[in-house]
Amino acid sequence: MDDLLQDIAAEKERLDNTLQALEKTLRRKRRTFVESAAIATCLHNAYSGMENLLKRGHQASQGFFARFRNFSQRLAGISRRAENDLSGAFGSSR
Repeated sequence: MDDLLQDIAAEKERLDNTLQALEKTLRRKRRTFVESAAIATCLHNAYSGMENLLKRGHQASQGFFARFRNFSQRLAGISRRAENDLSGAFGSSR
């Protein structure tokens, strides 16, 4: 069980670092195409991290989900901002 909790803590830290980097990058006014593509990749990584946390959390306890709800809310806000930014960068017509 200790290994599982350590794995969860490590995944949480990686996810938090990814979210912080995304938030910092999205505050910048100008981004290159490559930077915009990197944002999309980071969002994908963040969602994968959330999925991993949920899977591991389910293994650890049922109370896990409430402890990490704020990640989901943060990620949703970041995703909305990034979607708006990336739709212009990639020429989306949405």
